[in-house]
Amino acid sequence: MIYVFAGGKIEDELIEELKILTHDTVIAADGGVNILFKWNLLPHFLIGDLDSASSEAIEWCEENGVTIIKYPQKKDYIDLELALMKAAEFDDKPIIVFGAWGDRPDQTMVSFRLLEKYQHADIILRNLDWESFLLKEPGTLESYPGQIWSFLCAGDKVEGLTLQGFEYELSDYEMSHTETMTISNVALGKHVSVRFRSGKLFVFRQWRVHPSTKSIL
Repeated sequence: MIYVFAGGKIEDELIEELKILTHDTVIAADGGVNILFKWNLLPHFLIGDLDSASSEAIEWCEENGVTIIKYPQKKDYIDLELALMKAAEFDDKPIIVFGAWGDRPDQTMVSFRLLEKYQHADIILRNLDWESFLLKEPGTLESYPGQIWSFLCAGDKVEGLTLQGFEYELSDYEMSHTETMTISNVALGKHVSVRFRSGKLFVFRQWRVHPSTKSIL
């Protein structure tokens, strides 16, 4: 597993629950290193122009042998994308991104553009209660009763969208990129079926069984 920590909101409770194994890779994208420093979770890489990383966190990385890849502030890629480019070098490893969503709507929006741009990689954007990913192929996905799911079209349209195992099911539906009908659906059981003939979907789902508990999938 590869964990990328970006500079958006990352809840302390999420870090408390996180179990990073010795064979996992941790990448800090600029200001994402600050919460790692707070929790003494040393990254393998610190990447970006470092304008948001605290001097204490940078010094901590330097003293502990972290590979620091510094870019100029005038650059062609945002820090999160630079981190994803590094993460994509590790073939076939799932990438979990924390802190992709924050106070700036432009930064939040671009995180979904990056899901499309790096669709060859298995990337999940995650915060304390929600996760989002790009669904490129139809399939049966794990769920739990009461879990909230939303779907948005990635691209011009999705053809033949069929949703089963939800409170609101669809059959052979043509979904446009402006569609909002597929927001806030509810899973009924332990699996849901999402089928389509063409196109790709942004998927949003609760990943914790109950946001008020520490029980997670």
